[in-house]
Amino acid sequence: ATALDEHAASVDPSTKYVLEVAIISGHGLRDADWVPFSGGSDPYCVAEVTGKPDKITTEVVNSENDPTWNKTGKLTVQGADTISFTVYDKDVDADDLLGVAKLAVKDVIAADFDGDLSLQESFKDKAKAGTLKLKVTKVDTVAADDGKNEEVEAAALNEHADDVK
Repeated sequence: ATALDEHAASVDPSTKYVLEVAIISGHGLRDADWVPFSGGSDPYCVAEVTGKPDKITTEVVNSENDPTWNKTGKLTVQGADTISFTVYDKDVDADDLLGVAKLAVKDVIAADFDGDLSLQESFKDKAKAGTLKLKVTKVDTVAADDGKNEEVEAAALNEHADDVK
Protein backbone atom coordinates (compact mmCIF):
# COMPACT_ATOMS: atom_id res chain seq x y z
CA ALA A 1 0.00 0.00 0.00
CA THR A 2 1.26 3.44 -0.82
CA ALA A 3 0.99 6.51 1.38
CA LEU A 4 -1.75 7.73 -0.96
CA ASP A 5 -3.80 4.55 -0.40
CA GLU A 6 -3.47 4.89 3.37
CA HIS A 7 -4.56 8.53 3.19
CA ALA A 8 -7.62 7.61 1.11
CA ALA A 9 -8.70 5.05 3.73
CA SER A 10 -8.84 7.63 6.52
CA VAL A 11 -11.59 10.24 6.70
CA ASP A 12 -10.44 13.79 7.41
CA PRO A 13 -13.07 15.34 9.71
CA SER A 14 -12.80 18.70 7.94
CA THR A 15 -12.93 17.43 4.33
CA LYS A 16 -16.18 18.27 2.57
CA TYR A 17 -18.11 15.62 0.69
CA VAL A 18 -21.23 15.67 -1.47
CA LEU A 19 -23.56 12.80 -0.61
CA GLU A 20 -26.55 11.61 -2.57
CA VAL A 21 -29.24 10.70 -0.05
CA ALA A 22 -32.25 8.59 -1.03
CA ILE A 23 -35.03 8.42 1.57
CA ILE A 24 -36.84 5.41 0.18
CA SER A 25 -39.47 4.39 2.72
CA GLY A 26 -40.54 3.98 6.33
CA HIS A 27 -41.86 0.83 7.98
CA GLY A 28 -43.81 0.31 11.21
CA LEU A 29 -44.09 4.01 12.08
CA ARG A 30 -46.11 4.95 15.14
CA ASP A 31 -49.73 5.99 14.59
CA ALA A 32 -49.72 9.47 16.11
CA ASP A 33 -53.23 10.37 15.00
CA TRP A 34 -55.48 9.76 18.00
CA VAL A 35 -58.70 9.90 15.96
CA PRO A 36 -60.13 6.35 15.73
CA PHE A 37 -60.12 4.80 12.24
CA SER A 38 -58.05 7.67 10.85
CA GLY A 39 -55.82 5.15 9.07
CA GLY A 40 -52.50 6.17 10.60
CA SER A 41 -49.98 8.96 10.74
CA ASP A 42 -49.32 11.42 7.92
CA PRO A 43 -45.52 11.02 7.88
CA TYR A 44 -42.74 12.94 6.21
CA CYS A 45 -38.97 12.79 6.72
CA VAL A 46 -36.31 15.51 6.93
CA ALA A 47 -32.62 14.68 6.38
CA GLU A 48 -30.16 17.31 7.60
CA VAL A 49 -26.90 17.99 9.39
CA THR A 50 -27.24 20.32 12.40
CA GLY A 51 -25.77 23.73 11.63
CA LYS A 52 -25.69 23.20 7.85
CA PRO A 53 -28.14 24.83 5.40
CA ASP A 54 -28.76 21.79 3.17
CA LYS A 55 -31.93 19.85 3.90
CA ILE A 56 -33.91 17.13 2.12
CA THR A 57 -37.64 16.96 2.91
CA THR A 58 -39.97 14.28 1.57
CA GLU A 59 -43.61 14.71 0.65
CA VAL A 60 -46.27 13.94 3.27
CA VAL A 61 -47.91 10.52 2.77
CA ASN A 62 -51.39 10.65 4.31
CA SER A 63 -52.78 7.93 6.60
CA GLU A 64 -49.84 5.56 6.18
CA ASN A 65 -47.56 3.92 8.77
CA ASP A 66 -45.49 2.26 6.01
CA PRO A 67 -44.91 5.21 3.64
CA THR A 68 -42.94 5.12 0.39
CA TRP A 69 -41.26 8.44 -0.38
CA ASN A 70 -38.49 7.73 -2.93
CA LYS A 71 -37.03 11.20 -2.35
CA THR A 72 -33.43 11.80 -3.47
CA GLY A 73 -31.31 14.86 -2.87
CA LYS A 74 -27.76 15.97 -2.15
CA LEU A 75 -26.16 17.12 1.10
CA THR A 76 -22.75 18.79 1.44
CA VAL A 77 -21.19 17.49 4.64
CA GLN A 78 -17.87 17.18 6.44
CA GLY A 79 -16.20 13.98 7.63
CA ALA A 80 -17.04 14.65 11.29
CA ASP A 81 -20.75 15.33 10.65
CA THR A 82 -23.75 13.16 11.46
CA ILE A 83 -26.86 13.12 9.29
CA SER A 84 -30.16 13.17 11.21
CA PHE A 85 -33.24 11.62 9.63
CA THR A 86 -36.27 12.96 11.52
CA VAL A 87 -39.76 11.63 10.81
CA TYR A 88 -42.77 13.77 11.69
CA ASP A 89 -46.53 13.30 11.58
CA LYS A 90 -48.06 16.27 9.71
CA ASP A 91 -50.83 17.82 11.79
CA VAL A 92 -53.07 20.85 11.50
CA ASP A 93 -51.48 22.52 14.52
CA ALA A 94 -48.00 21.28 15.49
CA ASP A 95 -46.34 18.31 13.77
CA ASP A 96 -45.60 15.33 16.05
CA LEU A 97 -42.17 13.73 16.24
CA LEU A 98 -42.39 10.07 15.18
CA GLY A 99 -38.71 9.21 15.41
CA VAL A 100 -35.09 10.06 14.72
CA ALA A 101 -32.28 8.01 13.18
CA LYS A 102 -28.65 9.10 12.80
CA LEU A 103 -25.93 8.12 10.36
CA ALA A 104 -22.25 9.12 10.75
CA VAL A 105 -20.75 10.60 7.59
CA LYS A 106 -17.44 8.78 8.19
CA ASP A 107 -19.27 5.46 7.90
CA VAL A 108 -20.77 6.49 4.52
CA ILE A 109 -17.37 7.60 3.19
CA ALA A 110 -15.83 4.25 4.18
CA ALA A 111 -18.63 2.29 2.45
CA ASP A 112 -21.91 3.50 0.93
CA PHE A 113 -24.97 2.89 3.13
CA ASP A 114 -27.85 0.90 1.65
CA GLY A 115 -30.28 -0.52 4.19
CA ASP A 116 -32.50 0.09 7.18
CA LEU A 117 -31.92 2.40 10.14
CA SER A 118 -33.95 2.04 13.32
CA LEU A 119 -35.81 5.12 14.51
CA GLN A 120 -35.80 6.12 18.17
CA GLU A 121 -39.21 7.51 19.07
CA SER A 122 -37.98 10.44 21.11
CA PHE A 123 -35.17 11.52 23.35
CA LYS A 124 -37.04 10.49 26.49
CA ASP A 125 -38.57 7.27 25.14
CA LYS A 126 -35.97 5.07 23.43
CA ALA A 127 -38.58 2.55 22.28
CA LYS A 128 -38.14 1.38 18.72
CA ALA A 129 -40.33 3.50 16.46
CA GLY A 130 -40.02 1.67 13.16
CA THR A 131 -37.34 1.83 10.49
CA LEU A 132 -36.25 3.94 7.54
CA LYS A 133 -34.96 2.44 4.29
CA LEU A 134 -32.15 4.64 3.02
CA LYS A 135 -29.41 4.72 0.44
CA VAL A 136 -26.54 7.18 0.98
CA THR A 137 -23.68 7.40 -1.52
CA LYS A 138 -20.59 9.62 -1.74
CA VAL A 139 -20.72 11.35 -5.13
CA ASP A 140 -17.93 13.91 -4.76
CA THR A 141 -15.12 15.18 -2.57
CA VAL A 142 -14.86 18.97 -2.36
CA ALA A 143 -11.23 20.08 -2.34
CA ALA A 144 -10.15 22.49 0.37
CA ASP A 145 -10.10 26.04 -0.99
CA ASP A 146 -6.45 27.01 -0.77
CA GLY A 147 -6.61 29.50 -3.64
CA LYS A 148 -5.41 26.97 -6.22
CA ASN A 149 -8.89 25.92 -7.29
CA GLU A 150 -9.48 29.14 -9.21
CA GLU A 151 -6.26 28.61 -11.21
CA VAL A 152 -7.20 25.01 -12.02
CA GLU A 153 -10.73 26.01 -13.05
CA ALA A 154 -9.42 28.89 -15.21
CA ALA A 155 -6.94 26.55 -16.92
CA ALA A 156 -9.69 24.00 -17.56
CA LEU A 157 -11.97 26.68 -19.02
CA ASN A 158 -9.20 28.00 -21.27
CA GLU A 159 -8.33 24.48 -22.41
CA HIS A 160 -11.91 23.96 -23.62
CA ALA A 161 -12.58 27.49 -24.85
CA ASP A 162 -12.33 26.35 -28.48
CA ASP A 163 -15.01 23.70 -27.86
CA VAL A 164 -17.58 26.42 -27.14
CA LYS A 165 -16.93 28.59 -30.21
